[in-house]
Amino acid sequence: MNADTRTVHTRTVPAPGRPDRAPLTWGQRQVYRDMHRAAAGKPYNDGGGIRLPEGLDLDAALDVVVALVQRHESLRTTVGPGSDGALVQRVADSCELRIEVVELPDSALDEVLSLVAAEEERLLGTVFDVSADPLVRPVVFCHRGVPGGVSLAVPKIAADLAGVRLLMADLAALAESAASGRPAPPPPEGRQPFDQALYEQSADGRRVEASALRRIREEYAAFPARLFGPPAEPMPQRYWRGGIVSRAIPMAAGAIAARRRTGTTVVLLAAASAVLAHSAGRSGIGLQLISRNRHAADQRAVVGTVVQNVPAVLRVGGLGFTELLTATWSRTMRAYRAAQFDLARAADVLAEVERSRGETVDADCYFNDTRADHAPGPNAAAADSADIRAAQAETEFRWEERVEHDALSVFVEVFDHPGRTGLMRLCMYVDTAQVPPGLARRMLLAVERLLVEASDRDLSAAEVASLAAVEPSDADRAEDPGDGRRSASWRTRGTPG
Repeated sequence: MNADTRTVHTRTVPAPGRPDRAPLTWGQRQVYRDMHRAAAGKPYNDGGGIRLPEGLDLDAALDVVVALVQRHESLRTTVGPGSDGALVQRVADSCELRIEVVELPDSALDEVLSLVAAEEERLLGTVFDVSADPLVRPVVFCHRGVPGGVSLAVPKIAADLAGVRLLMADLAALAESAASGRPAPPPPEGRQPFDQALYEQSADGRRVEASALRRIREEYAAFPARLFGPPAEPMPQRYWRGGIVSRAIPMAAGAIAARRRTGTTVVLLAAASAVLAHSAGRSGIGLQLISRNRHAADQRAVVGTVVQNVPAVLRVGGLGFTELLTATWSRTMRAYRAAQFDLARAADVLAEVERSRGETVDADCYFNDTRADHAPGPNAAAADSADIRAAQAETEFRWEERVEHDALSVFVEVFDHPGRTGLMRLCMYVDTAQVPPGLARRMLLAVERLLVEASDRDLSAAEVASLAAVEPSDADRAEDPGDGRRSASWRTRGTPG
């Protein structure tokens, strides 16, 4: 954008503050840890955008953004060391909010959408000073002076992905009320992060944590020491993320989930676990699952970060696909019940397990389904196997990102594909010292292959093992990453990879 198309408006946001300070919540502590494990200066944000209804002038649109920040304490919270050096959070009773206003040109729709997308990418690249800044960065988009949309970036320490989705829904509700002249709806109810931190330090919170840590100890005791073999020389830019965009995976996973009366996350996790374990020659796998932690009524609608990683051992060997689904569901539910705890205490538990076993344990393999909706569609069970196989031929793979510094071994991630219904993006982010790039690419395709076959018939244990296992190859380290992020593409044509 040219400088003359952008203006900055600073608004004071008055709101009730907190007279004291509180420790960080368990979820905030995990995010703070993750922020500082990543490369210095790497942004750690989520974001979203809405179209504004007609009838709002610029002042009214700015007032809507101010009202949003007033309603959610997490956006007015700062995080930093207290007098004793321990991390604390403070909720400001007012803050100075910087709102950018971008005037969009009289251009073709595709060009305008590209400009908006570029602005949203810039927003997501914001490196927040969480000790001082308001924890939100808004942009209002106008055309000929009329506001048409708002996009926000929020650091993960203020709101996890579910929290950001709730925030955008509240922004839309505030905008609709302002445009129609109705009073604003009441703010979403829930225990604010400041109060959640106090609860976690209470006797009830400590009991929840103690129960979780007992289960975590059992899981870590059964974790394999490492998933794949001894580390090798890493590739240049050590951590690689690759992804497939597939129409076949959501069709197959939806059909399986509907027929087996389960959620698509369980189906995807079962398939990914089978591929990872069988490719590594193991009968089970230890993963960190990402728990949303929004089952309690007081956390369901809060804009904050309550998500936490929780370890789970998933058995794979000797199971047909239906048995694999049952076992995965059972172990996943058990893990989610133990997903509220202080990360430092869980690290102490892991260290104790390692001392008792006399070996280090790789606890840095992850699975996360980021999609908003995990239920199969209403007609998913009727999906035709021929249509699913035909969709498999359309799958595309791309190397998306390479970075030198991170802290993980394998991370399997599931995403909606924005703007294109019926597609899913399945990614694998790997430490190339442990998983060479070519193996990661072929394992992604094996997940798709396994799901396509499982949607057609109930697979035996031998069939699951045969379809899931990907043999390492010398060529796995000769992968062409392309020209950069999301620029290199291979057509898979439904081949095994």
